[in-house]
Amino acid sequence: MDTREAAERLGLAPATLARYRFTGKGPCHFRFGSCVRYREDDLEAWEAGRWRSRRREARRAGIALTFGVIERGET
Repeated sequence: MDTREAAERLGLAPATLARYRFTGKGPCHFRFGSCVRYREDDLEAWEAGRWRSRRREARRAGIALTFGVIERGET
């Protein structure tokens, strides 16, 4: 899928996905000349990695993430 489709799938603006690609923070992609393409499996893997990293950061801050809902824990 192209950048627009991948961004929509991830809930990002195409410009944000392009910035992530440029800085190396985005999902794996392929270039064919000037065309950029993403595979569904790579988008899913990238999302899963982002979720794990957010959970790790939240734990360090004393916050519990439950099904996308943030709950502040007693510390």
